[in-house]
Amino acid sequence: MTENNQEKLSRGVENPAIVDLISFDERRSQVVLTLIETRSWDQGQAQLEQLNDKLSNYFVYVLDGHLAEQYPQYAGKAVRIQLDCTSEPDDLARELLRNATQVANERGLALVIRVVDAEAIPPAPWERA
Repeated sequence: MTENNQEKLSRGVENPAIVDLISFDERRSQVVLTLIETRSWDQGQAQLEQLNDKLSNYFVYVLDGHLAEQYPQYAGKAVRIQLDCTSEPDDLARELLRNATQVANERGLALVIRVVDAEAIPPAPWERA
């Protein structure tokens, strides 16, 4: 894989162009779109803008029908957008996430924030050996 392709495929809040992880929660019967943030929350305004851009892209991906188009088996299923981060969001990030949760809820989506160990974040298919 070339360095340019690797950059396009790198997951995380800093890359708004891709969905970091798509899975299905059988127990809750929800499609889960996961955003991954492994950096600490001290990256400043740029990090908040990246988070906002990534969340906006996830909303568009679901609400404009791209998820159902690419994954027809998920059409009509409930959707949970989930931020898996390795440290507790700071006050500014929490405020952004509160607002995003309200927007998500108004559009029939759930938004969940989880603080997890880095080891709990599964590798992307292209990262597996």
